[in-house]
Amino acid sequence: MAIRQDANARIVAHIMNMLAYGLVAMGQIMDPSDIPPTHEISEGVADVLDRALTPESGGHSDAGKGIVLGMVEARAKAKDASARGRSARSKTGGTP
Repeated sequence: MAIRQDANARIVAHIMNMLAYGLVAMGQIMDPSDIPPTHEISEGVADVLDRALTPESGGHSDAGKGIVLGMVEARAKAKDASARGRSARSKTGGTP
């Protein structure tokens, strides 16, 4: 088992969505120079979720961490692609 049985999967999924949105949107509300590198954020999120969701019996924490790291890295790539798209549109006067 990779997640505690008493964890509400719907709530956990919503929290994950909030974290993912925050990862993508944080540069809009903070100076990008104040944001830690994505790999450090990924490791921090994985650690927090591991501590919160791993069953007391231990579960499969490496599998869970791998899933979380993959999700965070995928969001970071989407964020980078979105930023490149905005930059390209601004150079062409808003034309995609």
